[in-house]
Amino acid sequence: MSNDKQNKIVVPNRIRTHHWGVEELMAKMLDKTEEYENDEIEDLEDEFYQEFEVDSNQFQKIVEHLLPYSFISKSPLSGQVLIGFADHNNDVYIIKEAI
Repeated sequence: MSNDKQNKIVVPNRIRTHHWGVEELMAKMLDKTEEYENDEIEDLEDEFYQEFEVDSNQFQKIVEHLLPYSFISKSPLSGQVLIGFADHNNDVYIIKEAI
């Protein structure tokens, strides 16, 4: 067996997340910089739903399924920075954009 196969990292199809991290991501997506107290989370969830029509539980499931596909990399030749989603187990890009 080659070294590449021995060193290959197998990425799961879903990565479990904690709701606190998802709430912080929701706030970032809404350009909210202040921290939310427990009694204010409902306001954040309502505002997020108004903007994206996705509730926090649905969003958490989406995040858990997208995380295994996320990447950011820099081309060693061009220096171009790429961000997007890739099938890491098969070494192919799904979607990528230069930033």
